[in-house]
Amino acid sequence: MGRKEEIFVKWIAPPSGWIALNSDGAAKGAPGLAGGGGIIRDHWGRMVRAYSANFGICTAYKAELKAVAIGLELMHEMGFMKVIIQMDNAACIQSLLKEDYNGGDCYFILEKCGKLLKFNGWTIELQHCFREGNRVADALANQGVQQTEKLLIFHEIPDGLGSLLNNDIAGVALPRLVNM
Repeated sequence: MGRKEEIFVKWIAPPSGWIALNSDGAAKGAPGLAGGGGIIRDHWGRMVRAYSANFGICTAYKAELKAVAIGLELMHEMGFMKVIIQMDNAACIQSLLKEDYNGGDCYFILEKCGKLLKFNGWTIELQHCFREGNRVADALANQGVQQTEKLLIFHEIPDGLGSLLNNDIAGVALPRLVNM
């Protein structure tokens, strides 16, 4: 193994005129009880919408994809034109960028996301972020695992997430060890 170095990671706001979707999935097992969540924010970091979903039993990878699909649908319905999607799962980002899907358990989810990503009229960028920069979405995904409702849409900051959201807005960074 190579040398490790400590870096500091924070949430990155989108440029003015853009909207950010932070999305995450969680599974308590492989497969296990799963959920997903996400938050849509403006360039100031203010919440526009948030969601949490219970997916029953599935893998973390599938939960990640299902969570971003919900976020894409919400942003499409809301009419946003410039969107940055931030996810902490690099494998999901690579799958979303592919033009062809090789079947499998996530084929229909990837196909749905692919159609939304190619929708005429909007510009979308996919960005990988470290988990430390995706804390609000992570909390919403874990809430989704535990909730009984299939899907909750929030128009105001959900209980318990205000401090995480405020830390993101304030630029609070957390340490992370990375390979050099």
